[in-house]
Amino acid sequence: MWEVLIASVPILVLLLLWPETSGATILHQRAARLRKQTGNNHIRTRAEIAHREKPSARDVVVEALLMPARITALDPAILFTNVYMMLVYGIYYSFFESFPLVWGPVYGFGLLQQNLAFIPFIVGTSLALLAYTTYLYYYRVSQHFS
Repeated sequence: MWEVLIASVPILVLLLLWPETSGATILHQRAARLRKQTGNNHIRTRAEIAHREKPSARDVVVEALLMPARITALDPAILFTNVYMMLVYGIYYSFFESFPLVWGPVYGFGLLQQNLAFIPFIVGTSLALLAYTTYLYYYRVSQHFS
């Protein structure tokens, strides 16, 4: 894992230093800047106008379920990536099943001690959930409805 971390540092530096190239994001930032400068809250981009319209249930299902399945079926690179991720997650979650098999007989842990080993997963997941919802609330949602 250290090799992956070391190799990803130059990419992180590049991501922080390179300018934004997404047209929709550039227009969103420009509209926000113009709203702030002029005080006119009616300045909106097409994406902001489209986002304010409530999508139908059919649109949500198509975008969330059917489109990813279609992309997976039609693009071999995505298909192989998804199969690889299924394998990685399968191996990762099989480690949870091996806790009682290893820590009980090998290390002499009792049932309570074996279950205490899951606390770091609960704490890490809770912190990640808190950080993500904070990000969504203060960054994503506030930008869309400002």
